[in-house]
Amino acid sequence: MPVFNGEPFIAEAIESVLAQSRPASELIVVDDGSTDGSAAEVERFGEVKLIRTENRGPAAARNTGVAESSGDLITFLDADDLMKPDRLERQAAALEGDPSAGFALGRGDVVMEPGVEPPAWLEEEKRAYMQMSLFTTKDAFERVGPFDEELRLGDDTDWLFRAFEAGLRPALVPEPVIVRRYHGRNISSDPRAMREAQFKLLRRRVARKRATGREAQVVPESVILGVPDVSSHDDDR
Repeated sequence: MPVFNGEPFIAEAIESVLAQSRPASELIVVDDGSTDGSAAEVERFGEVKLIRTENRGPAAARNTGVAESSGDLITFLDADDLMKPDRLERQAAALEGDPSAGFALGRGDVVMEPGVEPPAWLEEEKRAYMQMSLFTTKDAFERVGPFDEELRLGDDTDWLFRAFEAGLRPALVPEPVIVRRYHGRNISSDPRAMREAQFKLLRRRVARKRATGREAQVVPESVILGVPDVSSHDDDR
């Protein structure tokens, strides 16, 4: 769980992980240089491992957490989101039931904080499989490689692009497994930043295609193409 100035939300996010029907073997929170009380909130939970770093962005924070993890299965949660109570159970079952899948994706419920205007693409996101519902084996993560730390926005979508390009396929959970909370400071509230991130991701895909001389792997639209929220949104980056 990466966090940057997520003090108002992170305790609830942690509680949603600790209350899972299939208990997590560990929860690692990487404080990405927060200047608020995020770290103090995390320290209230003795069973949570807290790692503090300088501010390098969510991709670097996630990579740090993966490097420190000890399990064979890895999943992620933004610090202002929530896990559904059976998220880990459902996504682990999806992977176990489909040995050919390298990772699992699920849908999410969307909650608007009071007074926040819904973005124009909200209905599209409600129908989509969400990038940060990613639940993967450690072997698959290492095969695809870490999140691209040069991307301050869109690192999760970039990882999925690379996973498809590597020949991996997902097990899909049709029910919501996370709750996405929009509170006005989400980077996904900035249409210009979103468009720039989408173009950057597409340019990188084209560059990889040219470098390998192969056709780009077709990515199912129902999974990530057309999904407006191309990155984590756990802070006001």
